[in-house]
Amino acid sequence: MEGGKIGKLILALLFLAASTPAGATVVDDLILDLKYGQADVRAGAARALGEAGGAGAVDPLISALEDEASEVRCEAAAALGEVRDARAVGPLIAALKDPDPGVRREAARALGEIGDPQAIEPLAHLALKDPDGGVRGKAVEALAEAGDPAAVTPLIGAIKDENSSVRMRAARALGEIGDPQAIEPLAYLALKDPDGGVRGEAVEALAEAGGPAAVTPLIAALRDADPGVSEKASEALVIIGDPRAVAPLIEARRYDEAISIDPASPLAWGGKGLSLYDGGRLSEAVVAYDTALSLDPQDPYVWNNKGVALRDLGRLSEAVEAYDVAISLDPQYSHAWYNKGIALDEMGEDEKAIEAYDMAISLDPEDANAWNNKGVALFGQGQLSEAIKAYDVAIVLDPGYAQAWNNKGVALYDQGRLSEAVEAYDMALSLDPAYHHAWMNKGLALRSLGRYEEAVLIYDEVIRQRPEDGDAWVGRGAALQALGRGEEAEAAFSRGRELGG
Repeated sequence: MEGGKIGKLILALLFLAASTPAGATVVDDLILDLKYGQADVRAGAARALGEAGGAGAVDPLISALEDEASEVRCEAAAALGEVRDARAVGPLIAALKDPDPGVRREAARALGEIGDPQAIEPLAHLALKDPDGGVRGKAVEALAEAGDPAAVTPLIGAIKDENSSVRMRAARALGEIGDPQAIEPLAYLALKDPDGGVRGEAVEALAEAGGPAAVTPLIAALRDADPGVSEKASEALVIIGDPRAVAPLIEARRYDEAISIDPASPLAWGGKGLSLYDGGRLSEAVVAYDTALSLDPQDPYVWNNKGVALRDLGRLSEAVEAYDVAISLDPQYSHAWYNKGIALDEMGEDEKAIEAYDMAISLDPEDANAWNNKGVALFGQGQLSEAIKAYDVAIVLDPGYAQAWNNKGVALYDQGRLSEAVEAYDMALSLDPAYHHAWMNKGLALRSLGRYEEAVLIYDEVIRQRPEDGDAWVGRGAALQALGRGEEAEAAFSRGRELGG
């Protein structure tokens, strides 16, 4: 009879043993199979006896630990773990020296399930000395399952194992036992182990062990290069709930976790607002800023940040009000003056915007953005020469400022200084070859100069970058028309109209 069919027959007999009064007879048959069957039959009988349980199976299974076939010895050790009879402890301890690593693994597992204190020392030896990493790992798990305080010392030794899987299991085991003396070794593992998986397991173990001593290493683990380890450290700190973790969590931008520990932290709410803003969740950012300000209404930076979110939401008057509060709290806050200028500019209040930019510049004369935006506001008032002067200062402060070069080109164009405008646009494009507005502005300037062939090439480049840009098609059509290429021009105009240009 084939081995697979024999296995099915054994399991079927076991089912009958559980459901009929003749069960004892079936167990007796299994014991006979365990003694006299072929190797696969003996292994199947050992497995079935472990599932059936009963004191009568213990001695035959103990005898099977010395079977010539390693698969039988493995199944016998596993079965004794299922039966959990104290008589098996000594023989299973002896089986820890079996030449087959599979047998040693199953014997260790069984001893862990039985949980007898006399197994601690031999399991500890196995965990630290066995040549097979899988056996050492199983011995570590068995020590954890036994849950005996005497297991802590060998488990601490196992966290130095060369095998990362063994170190990981040792960390998990120490966390489950929760002995305070494990905190320092676990901290070392969490911060120094070369394997990210081991560090993560050690962090989780520190959370399970808990207590004030775990907080400092968990805070350090927030800076781990592995995001998974850092995430676990933040979760662990929330579980422990120590207030010392709030500031480091904020520094690590773990704002929700910081709020979980201290819902009254204005810094955490302010940081959460920034995070929401960066994620494009502007309305939620405003709510977070409002919460922060309800806890600390004297923070000018949060008022400023609220203003930025309100401006991006199009709520310009409210944004200006927020900037005004920030400025009232810190009149030297140049960035709040700058942001106020932007909002006023968008409201069409050019003169007030210039005043705000002037204040920002007086506080920070090297702010290229403020100079550029002042130029935009001056341009809006028709003060082209003054606007160009402002753009020039921005460019001196930041020669790589493509937007300032483009804006200077627009002002030069409006002054009729077309060739200089083209030069400014070229500078902008050399800094940012994908700067759409600069390409379009250069095309218009070239057309105004009568350099239509060059203008066509410019519009071709814009269309290459943005094939659906209707304005670029219309500009191309105008340049082609000026060249007398009427049919091509009409095709370009037609395409531009289709695209809404």
